[in-house]
Amino acid sequence: MKGIFVFLCSSIFLVLVGCTEDSSEKVSNELENKTKEQQASLEEYQDDLQKAEEKNRQLANELDTLKNDNEIKNSELQFKSNKINSLQALLQQTYEVMGNEIGENKAFKILGLFKPESITEDSQVGAVTVQNIKMEKQNKEIRRYRIDFNGELELTGTVRLDEAHGGYVFTVNNKHFNQVPHTMYDITNGTISFKIKNEEAFIEALGEDLSIGEIKSIHAVFKNYNSVYIAESHSSDYATFVEMISD
Repeated sequence: MKGIFVFLCSSIFLVLVGCTEDSSEKVSNELENKTKEQQASLEEYQDDLQKAEEKNRQLANELDTLKNDNEIKNSELQFKSNKINSLQALLQQTYEVMGNEIGENKAFKILGLFKPESITEDSQVGAVTVQNIKMEKQNKEIRRYRIDFNGELELTGTVRLDEAHGGYVFTVNNKHFNQVPHTMYDITNGTISFKIKNEEAFIEALGEDLSIGEIKSIHAVFKNYNSVYIAESHSSDYATFVEMISD
């Protein structure tokens, strides 16, 4: 009887040991799998982190490039501004010297410059003649004027459809500055531009209808130039298109 009891106890012990070993192996496997999963997650996280760092470096480089481009553009704008100021000062000096040497009226004719406060009808400015002057003043300050010129202007330059001006705008080639009536104020931006009055005739002669922002070089004749100024307002000079010139 005692032998049977010992046998049963031994059997139970072996079963318990076996179960314990199975349980330990299962726990060990679970821990190993969890460790592998955590390792995979860590590697994935490190990969994502590396990609994020690379993206940050790329964005930083792009930002540096944009800053450099902006500095270059600012430098170019400053250079252009200085050039325009120098040109304006030179023109003003030339105007004054010529005015003193040959008289204001002859200087008007040669340079195409005029002073709204002193211009008179029948005086010649550039390639055209003053036909009519309408001017309003307030406390001796000019608030608005329209000066009509008689004569034709054969010009080269560029034309564009300008949304701000509400139509076709012609920008005069620099070599023709002295032909077109303008004030010192008109050339502060380094260009002389005017709106084309009879757009339908112009588009027909151009042979195409330009899209907004599109620019085309042309050689054309214009007439009835009008110089317009309205204080504290966006105003445009304008002229009537006559014909295209084939180069």
